[in-house]
Amino acid sequence: MRQSPLSGILSLPVRTAEPFQLSAEQVSLPREPILSPQQFEPYTKKRAYIICSANSRMRNLLFHFAISSFTQELNESEAISWYMTMINTVIPMEQYPILGSEICYSFSRLFVSSLDDLMKMMANHMDVFQQHFHRFPAGQSHCISTIVMGVLCMFIGKEVTRETYVSWSSRVMERFMNCFRLTMKAIDVAYLPSITSAMHLNNLFRSSCTMRRYVLVAVDVASTLPGRNILSIAITWLKMSRLSHFHLILKYLCADEVHPVLGLPGWGIERIALQNSISKWLTIPKTYRPYTRIIYSDEETGIFCSQALNRPAYAAVLVGRMRNPKLTMFSMAPPRDALAVEKFVLSVEKNELVKEKRKET
Repeated sequence: MRQSPLSGILSLPVRTAEPFQLSAEQVSLPREPILSPQQFEPYTKKRAYIICSANSRMRNLLFHFAISSFTQELNESEAISWYMTMINTVIPMEQYPILGSEICYSFSRLFVSSLDDLMKMMANHMDVFQQHFHRFPAGQSHCISTIVMGVLCMFIGKEVTRETYVSWSSRVMERFMNCFRLTMKAIDVAYLPSITSAMHLNNLFRSSCTMRRYVLVAVDVASTLPGRNILSIAITWLKMSRLSHFHLILKYLCADEVHPVLGLPGWGIERIALQNSISKWLTIPKTYRPYTRIIYSDEETGIFCSQALNRPAYAAVLVGRMRNPKLTMFSMAPPRDALAVEKFVLSVEKNELVKEKRKET
C-alpha cells in the first residue's frame, strides 16, 4: 500500500486544547501519545466504535450501512462511529493509529462476521447505536453510496451551518455526479446525510484537527486504490480548503510580480498582513500547504483569513475574473471602497492587455 506523503501530519503536535481524545483500542501505537491519558482522569470519555470485519462481503455491507445511516437523525457518538466505520472499510484503522492530545472520545474496534453479529453488537451498545440498520434506506445503489462517501469526505475541509448545509451538500453531490457523467435526480438528495447527522460531523471536524488529519491521510492513501476514483477527486478538491481568498491573492497578485494594487496608498495594513501571512505560509512544508487549514488549528491558521486581507482578496477576484472566465461565479462581499478598487484594477489590466498586444505585433 502506498505511503502517503501526508502521513507525517499524524505525529504533529496539537497546539490547542481540543474536545476529542481519540485512541484506537487493540492497536499498538508506534510512539507514546503527546499527552498521557492519565492526565485527564477527571474527565469521563465518551465511547465511540469502529465496526470491522475480515469478511469482504460483510465489509461491503458495513460500507453501505455506514453511508445510509447518515440519512437518519443520529446522535453524536453514533454519527462519529459510523463515519469512522466507513473510513475503516476503505483503509483499515490499524494503518494509521490516531494520536493526539484531544480529550473526550475513545474508540474501540468491534469485529463482526455476519448480520447476526452486527445485530447483537448494536443491541449490546444501544447507548451509542440507537438507530437500527433495518431503518436505513434500502435500494441505495453502490454508485450513489460512493458519491455520498465523497460528500462525507469533504466535511473535513468545509464549515457548514444548518442554513447552508442543504444547498452545499446538494452542490457537492451534483459536482461528483457530473465527474462521472451522471445526471442528478431529485430523489438522490434523499441519500445525503440529515441535517442533524451533518451538524455532528461538522462540529467534530471543526473541533478536532487530529480527526481532520487522520481522515485526510486515509483519503489520500485510498485515492490511489483501484475503484476509488471518487477519493482521487475528493483529495484534489480538498486542496486550498478554507484558503480560497489567500490562494487567489497568491495566484493573481503575487505570482510573477507584485500587482500594482498592493502598492496603493492607504493599503499599509493590508501589505503588512499579507507579508505576515506569506511568511507563515513559507514555514509550512510544501506538501502540507494545500491542506493547511485542515492540518492545523484555526488559532494557527487564522492569519490566512484575516480581515486585513479582504481588500487584496477582492482585487484578486477582479483580476482573476478578467483572466479566467470560470471565476465569474466566485462571489465575495465587496469592501467599502469597492468602486475605487475596481476602477484601479480595470485600468491596470487594460494597460497590461495593450502591452501584450504590442509585443505580439
